[in-house]
This record gives sequence, C-alpha cells and structure tokens, in this order.
Amino acid sequence: PDAGMTRAMIVTVLYRVATDLGMDMNAVNSLPFKDTPKGAWYCDALCWAYNKGIAKGFSGEVFAPDSTVTREQITLFLSRFAAFSGESVTPRGDIGIFTDVYALSNESRNAILWAVGEGILYGYSDGSFRPKANATRAHFAVMLQRWLDENKCTEHIFGLKEVTLKPTCTENGRYEQVCSVCGYKQIGVI
Repeated sequence: PDAGMTRAMIVTVLYRVATDLGMDMNAVNSLPFKDTPKGAWYCDALCWAYNKGIAKGFSGEVFAPDSTVTREQITLFLSRFAAFSGESVTPRGDIGIFTDVYALSNESRNAILWAVGEGILYGYSDGSFRPKANATRAHFAVMLQRWLDENKCTEHIFGLKEVTLKPTCTENGRYEQVCSVCGYKQIGVI
C-alpha cells in the first residue's frame, strides 16, 4: 500500500472500474506517446483513458507511464474520470484553506476543489495540500473508495467548529468540522 502509484497503474485501475460499471469502453487503439510501447500491460487502458479525455501526457509525445503520480495528478485523473462518468465536477470546496495551491493551473485547482468538496481528499493540518507530493497506492485506493461510496451525503450536517490552529494578529487560524452522517471533514480559515 505504501508503494508509489504510477500513471500506468492509475489508468489501469480506472479502466477496470469503468468496465465493472458498464461504461463506454470503445476507444481507438492508438496513442501519440513515444514512451508507451504497443503490447505493454497497460496499453489498452491507456488508449481508452487517453481517448476519453481522462489521461493526458506531459507533452504530445510523453506520457511517462512509470512515473509516480503526485497528489495533484491523482486528483486530475479522478476528476476527469468522474466527469466522463457523468458526474458534475463543479468545484465547491474552499481552496483558501490551502497555502500551497495558488501556483497550480486552473484545471488542477478546480479538481482539488471538487475532490475536497466531495470529501474525497483532504489537506494536512498545517494548511498545506502538498500537490507535488507522491501519491501511494493506498492514497488512490482511499480516494477511489470515497468517490465510489454510494452513501455519500447530499447535504452534510456539521456540528461545532473545532479550532485546530488559533489565529494570531498576523496569521490565519484553521478549524475543522465533521459531518455527523458520513464523516466528511471540512477545514476552514479563521
């Protein structure tokens, strides 16, 4: 579970989930990437994910299938997969709670906002998201399970705010609230 999740692994898992959910599996069996040999164990999955807009390369010719995904990338893959499956991926979280996401692309920030708003992914108690940190197989399994969970709340019921970092005259503080129905944790700025 603590091993890194590679880009080839993530498209393969999403491909298998899509198959199990009865999604459209038709795809052109060709890729523009020079680093993905035909016949590779992940080739069918990557062809499908690329043609459905779920997977993108680092450039027109580089996919880097053996590279470990980052927290930012894993969120992008999952948000694109959710959109492909027909789910709304409208951003609804509060990105202001994270101190390290402002330099990311709009697509990445929106994917993070969606994942946080859905309770799929959380940041760290120090106010960071750590978008460039490597994601493990366990990270992805938890995110996927949270996304697939059919018992998601449609409306969270929050109790009292618990202060996790007291504000000062010069620094913002942070609070957490937990949904009493599903356990979703909301983090906010004080």
